[in-house]
Amino acid sequence: MINCDRIETDIFVGSCPASTIDVDRLAGGMKVTAILCLQSDKDFETYHLPIAKIREACVQQGVEWVQRPVIDFDPEDMAQSIQAPVDALNELLTAGKRVYVHCTAGICRAPGTVVGYLHKYRGMSLEAALELVKQNRPIANPYMEALKIAFNQED
Repeated sequence: MINCDRIETDIFVGSCPASTIDVDRLAGGMKVTAILCLQSDKDFETYHLPIAKIREACVQQGVEWVQRPVIDFDPEDMAQSIQAPVDALNELLTAGKRVYVHCTAGICRAPGTVVGYLHKYRGMSLEAALELVKQNRPIANPYMEALKIAFNQED
């Protein structure tokens, strides 16, 4: 079962969908119309996730699946890779989607993506964006130094 929180009306952050039931919950109860996945294929293998079934459930539910991997537990990769999921989130929201952003546990990569989005596209400081995310998802703990590097906000 996923663990998630709503950050804004159309942005949810949480853990990875582990079954088709999770996709049903996202699409049905939460009215999610797109899933932005930050996991890599290696993550799917490591955690034995039935990704083919999960993607098929997305198709059946009319939920768009977008994968923009960022390596887990790797701040350097986050600094180099985070722009792609941030831009993908903006594209999905601009298209009117209600988006579920997830990594494995919904603690670092997914919240980091939302922080980056709020900074880049909503003009918030990284600190204010983090505060908003943490108000709604207290377990959020993105690599802020990596985000500062990615968005040229180093001290």
